[in-house]
Amino acid sequence: MNKTLLGLCTLSLISACSGPAIKDTALIQQAAISEAQTSELDPTEAIETSRNLQISAQQQDLYYFSPGYMAQAEQEMQKAEAALKQNKPASETVTHSLTAQALFERGLTNKKAVLNQLKPSFDGMQMLSDINAHVLVKDDFEDIEDDIKDLIILIEKGKTSNASKDQQDVLDDITELEIETLKVAHFNPAENALEKAEDADAEDFAIKTYEIAEKAVEKLETLIESQYKNRELIADSAKATIRLAQHAEEVAKAAQPLLKLNAEQAEQHILYVESLLDRVKQAIGHDNINHMPLKNQSIALAQAVETLSKQALAKQGNAQWEQEKLTLEATIKSLKEQAQLNMTQAQPQLTTPEVTGGNAVDDASPDNSSVDSALPLDPVEPTPAQVDTLPTQEQAVDTSVPEQPETLQSQQPTKTAEPIESTEPVVTEKAIDPSEPVEVEITSPSTDAEIEETVQEVDSAEVINSQVAPAQTPTQQP
Repeated sequence: MNKTLLGLCTLSLISACSGPAIKDTALIQQAAISEAQTSELDPTEAIETSRNLQISAQQQDLYYFSPGYMAQAEQEMQKAEAALKQNKPASETVTHSLTAQALFERGLTNKKAVLNQLKPSFDGMQMLSDINAHVLVKDDFEDIEDDIKDLIILIEKGKTSNASKDQQDVLDDITELEIETLKVAHFNPAENALEKAEDADAEDFAIKTYEIAEKAVEKLETLIESQYKNRELIADSAKATIRLAQHAEEVAKAAQPLLKLNAEQAEQHILYVESLLDRVKQAIGHDNINHMPLKNQSIALAQAVETLSKQALAKQGNAQWEQEKLTLEATIKSLKEQAQLNMTQAQPQLTTPEVTGGNAVDDASPDNSSVDSALPLDPVEPTPAQVDTLPTQEQAVDTSVPEQPETLQSQQPTKTAEPIESTEPVVTEKAIDPSEPVEVEITSPSTDAEIEETVQEVDSAEVINSQVAPAQTPTQQP
């Protein structure tokens, strides 16, 4: 019984799909029938799946890109819904639903093929829309759209080679329509302006200006036909051509009354022209130049306007320079303040060494890496005890070890101070007493060179102290 019903379903499908031949339609139907025989799908669920695919197909605009697949798929949907309402065998409902699903999916696949193969045509139509061809030459634009739809149907039927061949004709039509659209947009307004000049009898009363405008219109048409891709050049040429035609029209209108002037009217006309120049003179604050010929008046006014223009440019340049100057001064001021702040922060923090009984309490060697922080801001004043022990300036600097008592000489060998090796000699005006540590008077340095010299003096003094210390006796000599 089921096999009989399936056979009837097959006959109904084949007869129902006898419309436009779509690629692989028969194979799709046979595959749906075979799947329905072995499938246990619920008819309601099968229809619901088909509806979801139908929504997706509508969103993908398959009515345009796959019209044949879309039409047959929706027919199968209607049959599936009718079979469900009429309580027909579930296999029939499922068969129609599966066929609709396969057709929707084929439609989505066909859209991708259409977009790929007909891309030049779609790009051309977009270009035509950009120049308002769909508005300026609406009928011709719609004719090309119909031709593209025919190409889509050929692709649906699997005739891709025929579609490629016919597409070349469509592309030629797009190019022709592009030129026609540019003529409507640019050439027609120029031609209309020239016709207005003709209506003003410019051919008779403005012969030369009309000839110039007429040649410009002809040249514009040739330009559009030969360089239709150069949109900017066409727009500029069209604008200039329209103005030439308008000029011819106005010259013709102004020339006609002059042929009927008498002496008094001619004088009034000249005064009228001078009044026009006088407006320019008042606007720029120029002196009265009515005593000059009209030509000279125009030259003087032109020179005055040129001078004002140059002055305006000069003022603009000066204003810009003043602004740049203020910015530069502000930058210099900021840098100076930052430099002063850096010098203040880098000022050495020094303390005066404590002394007791004429001897320095802290005998530790200074750290060269922290000389800046150990230098005193003011010179160190010696204590009274130190003043008594300091040698006079006439005494020479004696760095040798003093004579030891005989009792000590017999017990330990006599040591002499080794010469101090230094890249720079230690210079001082005071004699060094071996019994006292060497102290160096340090003033606040003001330059990097003075700081370096002070550091070398401190290092040399420490070396002398370290060399003299082992030779000192337990008791000081009177």
